[in-house]
Amino acid sequence: MTPFERARLEEARRRYNLETLFAADPPDWPVVIARERWPAGLADALRRAELLGDGEPVEHPVCGRCWRHCHVDARAVEHADGRSFLVGACDEGEVAGLLTFEHADRATVRVHPRMLAHRIADGLGLVGVIEEVLAGRVWRLGHRALAGARRVVFLARGEFDPAAVDEAGAVVLTPDPGAWAAVDAVVLPLRTVVDIHEAFAVDVDGLEAALGRKRRKAVEPIRVAMGLDWRRVTVRVVDDDAIEIVAPGVRERRTFAEVGLGDARKGDREPTRAWAFLLLLARNGGSLQTGDAGSGEDERKAAQALREAMRRLFAPELVGNPVMPWTAAEGWRAGFHLVDGRPPR
Repeated sequence: MTPFERARLEEARRRYNLETLFAADPPDWPVVIARERWPAGLADALRRAELLGDGEPVEHPVCGRCWRHCHVDARAVEHADGRSFLVGACDEGEVAGLLTFEHADRATVRVHPRMLAHRIADGLGLVGVIEEVLAGRVWRLGHRALAGARRVVFLARGEFDPAAVDEAGAVVLTPDPGAWAAVDAVVLPLRTVVDIHEAFAVDVDGLEAALGRKRRKAVEPIRVAMGLDWRRVTVRVVDDDAIEIVAPGVRERRTFAEVGLGDARKGDREPTRAWAFLLLLARNGGSLQTGDAGSGEDERKAAQALREAMRRLFAPELVGNPVMPWTAAEGWRAGFHLVDGRPPR
């Protein structure tokens, strides 16, 4: 796979995943996403988890032959051997000219939100009956002890509604935390507990860790110019407990706790696995190839935690990705310039 093809695949995974599906429903709640725009195997994995079904076919097939992904006005044509297919035309772009489509290119998928609610409740081991608080928008999933307290967990989408969540100690899982920021509850992205990209899996440890972070004192953000690219940020590991951050107009030294990577369960006195992952990346020159020590599946959560911590550290958010998604060719890679200033071992 070429770097360009990998970039397109990662963009597709970012835009078309379970979280996007759950958030993008129109008012009557079926989700309609053209099958052509899905990464290979993603829809199949979600179907196996019974989270997807067939939607109504789109009126016009989606052309995936260039980055525009246009809906093409096509008509049915019957071949001499009796086969029927769709013919349309592209007026611009790299594929300008006559285009043919199969009837299957109009196929769509839809999410089953109530099934998603049940899957999350089961995965988190919640107690109680699942209740649809607001039709098609908010579900009360149940309760359990989380991060040292009894928590009631809700699944929500769409705009904030103050009447939907009114229980003390509530946790709201939503694809759009910004829309629910006004609720008097802990609001977390759906991806905190659900693998949104491929095989469906629920991560109760991720929820515990996120709730632990919520109890900590907020990290003081680093102010940088709007639109600054991550590639203009340098992080130098000073020692096992601190880094120096250099960007245009910025030079700061921070400990692991001061960047939000202290273990809240231990009073931030010890670093998290995400900090250890950062140190390992630095030791390996900013990347972690397949086969390197610590580059297995266990590092996926650490990489995600590091990515989120670095994004929270800067205000406003920088352009790009602080930790590039894993690829078979490159493994993990820092999106910023990462230097190991510690003495060689």
